[in-house]
Amino acid sequence: MNQAINLLKICTVLLSHEGGKNHDGTGFFVAHGLIITCAHVCQKFQSYKAYATWNNRDYCVKVRKCSDDLEKYDLALLELTDKEIKHPYLPL
Repeated sequence: MNQAINLLKICTVLLSHEGGKNHDGTGFFVAHGLIITCAHVCQKFQSYKAYATWNNRDYCVKVRKCSDDLEKYDLALLELTDKEIKHPYLPL
């Protein structure tokens, strides 16, 4: 159990948009270059550049899929624009 919790901690990213002063939410890596988060977190990302902060660095992300029905499925999938970043991930 501790191993899974530790992996989740190192796979977690902070998410923010260019127009925001604070972080909008969190997500975590689920595959190489892919981050899962809640759809309500990435709603502002449609109008602004979006960033994932991981390992004290900011990386640009784009919305790959965002649920339209937040009451039913509050999920979104984000993608790093830089494919060369090596990071751990927690496969689903």
